[in-house]
Amino acid sequence: MAQPTQQILNVETIRGKIKKVNSSDTLVIWSRGANGAPSDTMVHLANLVAPKVAAYTPDMKQVDEPYAWTAREILRKELVGQDVTCEVEHRSPKAVFCHVYKGTSADGESLNESIVSRGLANVRDVSRKSEKYDKLKELLEQAKASKVGIWADDASTHLRKIVWQVNDVNSFIAKNKKKPLKAVVESVHPNACGIRAFVQLDGTHYYLTVNIAGIRGPSEESNLRPRAIYYLEIGLLQQDVEILLEGAGNNGQLFGFIKHPQYDVAKGLVENGLVQTQDWSLSSMDPVYASTLRNAEKVAKQKRLCIWKDYKEAPKPAAVSGGNSTAKVIEVVAADMLVVKEGDTLRKIFLSSIKPPRKELGKEQQGKVTMAQRMYQQPLLFQAREFLRTRLIGKNVQVQVDYIQPKSDNFPEKVCCTVKFNGQNVAEQLVAAGLATVIRYRQDNDQRSSHYLELQEAEGLAQQKQVGVHAKKEPEPMRVADLQGDLIKSKQYFTSLQRGNPNSGIVEFVSSGSRLRVYCQKHNCVFTLLLNGIQCPRSGRPESGGAPAQKGDPYGDEAMQFTRDLCLQHQIEMEVESQDKNGAMIGMVTLDKKNLSVELVKNGLASVHHYSAEKTRYYTELKNAEEAAKAKKLRIWENYVEPTFEETVVPEVQEDTKSTRKVEPKNVMVSEVTSTVSKFYVQFNQDGPKLEELQAKLQKELQNPGLGGTFKRGDRAAAKFLDGNWYRVKIEKIVKGVAELVYIDYGNRGECEVSKLQPLPAGFNAPDFAHPCNLAFVKMPKDEDELASARKTFSEDVSNAELKMNVEYEFNGEKYVTLKSDDVDIGKALITDGFAYFEPRKGERYKKICEEYEKAQEEAKTERRNLWEYGDAREDEEDRK
Repeated sequence: MAQPTQQILNVETIRGKIKKVNSSDTLVIWSRGANGAPSDTMVHLANLVAPKVAAYTPDMKQVDEPYAWTAREILRKELVGQDVTCEVEHRSPKAVFCHVYKGTSADGESLNESIVSRGLANVRDVSRKSEKYDKLKELLEQAKASKVGIWADDASTHLRKIVWQVNDVNSFIAKNKKKPLKAVVESVHPNACGIRAFVQLDGTHYYLTVNIAGIRGPSEESNLRPRAIYYLEIGLLQQDVEILLEGAGNNGQLFGFIKHPQYDVAKGLVENGLVQTQDWSLSSMDPVYASTLRNAEKVAKQKRLCIWKDYKEAPKPAAVSGGNSTAKVIEVVAADMLVVKEGDTLRKIFLSSIKPPRKELGKEQQGKVTMAQRMYQQPLLFQAREFLRTRLIGKNVQVQVDYIQPKSDNFPEKVCCTVKFNGQNVAEQLVAAGLATVIRYRQDNDQRSSHYLELQEAEGLAQQKQVGVHAKKEPEPMRVADLQGDLIKSKQYFTSLQRGNPNSGIVEFVSSGSRLRVYCQKHNCVFTLLLNGIQCPRSGRPESGGAPAQKGDPYGDEAMQFTRDLCLQHQIEMEVESQDKNGAMIGMVTLDKKNLSVELVKNGLASVHHYSAEKTRYYTELKNAEEAAKAKKLRIWENYVEPTFEETVVPEVQEDTKSTRKVEPKNVMVSEVTSTVSKFYVQFNQDGPKLEELQAKLQKELQNPGLGGTFKRGDRAAAKFLDGNWYRVKIEKIVKGVAELVYIDYGNRGECEVSKLQPLPAGFNAPDFAHPCNLAFVKMPKDEDELASARKTFSEDVSNAELKMNVEYEFNGEKYVTLKSDDVDIGKALITDGFAYFEPRKGERYKKICEEYEKAQEEAKTERRNLWEYGDAREDEEDRK
């Protein structure tokens, strides 16, 4: 664009370019002063009187005088940007009256005479005459005679209909959005990034203020604002342009594109460092053009132009393993947080520049709810998590590190990335569904997503569709029952879960190889699920709440990781079969048609819990998987030696005469609880394979039973049980041809007609596999109802439980033991809950454990639990000692 002619410092002459035509008798001339700064001068054409063009006033009542707009437009199109020379005739305090000539000298064509001769202005009557004035009068008479311009017969019809303010902005935008509207720029807005223009639509002139989309001008205090205004004025003022409206801001101001036939207005402002890009309006643009403005701003920043003179480039992210890589999604922690696996390395990443639809909790709730509970309480947060989980879990994705958010006092360091699956940005999909919003940054903050514009565009579409967080109506909160730790509620849900088998669920957490936390959509509840029929080695526990870290069993952590890798946050099918004492559900889990219990056993990460597994329909599959793992010596079976049938050994307990209590726990399972409760039968876990072998051989031997035999009290024989299989028994009494029996390998009792018994075949005289034991330091109540409650509680405690038994002492040939399940002392728990009494034992070696049991009984008394509800109800003083 041409530069203005240098002004000659002569009080009689002004030289410059025509910047603006206000009316056919008033021009704005701009030139440069001695210091090179631009200067504007309003010049009135001497002796002329023109019809007045309406100007905006607060009351919006001004209208054009006839032919005023037509005359002004004729001159605007001819003169704006032309060099002129102005001879000053006289001055007043507010105006300069001149004879104006085209070109750089007074030899050019006189604009005063040209305007009068074309009928674009009248000649003012003056008292002082001159040759120039006489010439104007002569030309005036000729124009009148020719009936041109304002003297034409139809001059009075040359009037505009003006709308000074659009009242219904939304309707106006809806009707004219992105349509090229021809306009004449009247002025530049003081914010340096907008214009005021007349747009003609359907015969009506609309006076519009339009901000240029995608940019934001300098602050009002900035010395750059005049420069930005000047840049726009020399390029746009009184130019014919096209306006493409994009929308309206919250304050009703219009924004759109200004299309000049010769150059890109917005880009020019940005690349010269006169304005900044504006994120929220960039989001509504064509992504290609928005990227053009972004790149222009980058160039201005690199060159440190104008507003970027003090710009400091943000430090590049430190090198991160897998900065641009392929990774497998292991867990969707939240709507913006993923755990991915690269090789053998797990790392937590965040989706760049978005935030989930999370509400702030009240002060009374803060710190009291887990992330999972917070998610269930906010339906959109759960929906956002599910949006990502169902698409990404277990899938390979492309990860590009955008920036690293440094660690602060309240937050750890965050690695923020763009994650793509099948070539699509998952953050963009999430935002488009209204399940996340885009973070707004300071204009000088470059730490943002590499696809920030696409995110903004997706958010704009979601707002238009009014979906997710942008919906008019807030979704109803989810009603999810958390059953963990609530025994009563767990029992209520158990029936419906069992009746609804099979149930589908989502594995939310894995605490060990066989212990899961599951969300069941069908019943809207979250509960702990234990895998039935197997025993997994215990995993280690980290330091927590002041408690020291606990080392797990061999392969315990590996079993937990195997289960996590296989099913964490996957959809599973489950069959709830029973329930433990704490309300946890026990059952089977199937994933991709694979039984999780069988998979653990097959890979040597669990053993078969034969007592509970035998009751399931997949016992054979479990047993075969275990045999295969043993044969391959996988993991927990790495040191396994196949036993022979004759090697059955009953563990011996040697009397300890020392003062130190001996602790040598054995892995056992309780196979039978007697009516007296304190006595029960256990099987040693190590004997499981030998018992299976014995049972298999016994069934084979008695496949074709003989005629029976003669039996007496104390004899051992074989008898059929209700399941149709043969078992070893001991005859305790025979009355009228019916034998009362004890099943020596399990401890349960029954009856059978003597005629149906079979002699044990040769080679089946191995020691009993069921061993009678008593609870040490525990005394059962005598009342039948109280005893029944104690038996029920004890049975629930030991059913399907992984137990460790320690023999404490022997008395009258019977062993007295303590039992632990998951480090919980079952005998002490019975006393703590008020179902049994503490029975002290003398001796220094029992001092510590007796103190613990006595403390448990005092707690039960204080809390008046069960036996202690109405005080100490024992029958005699001996019981109170």
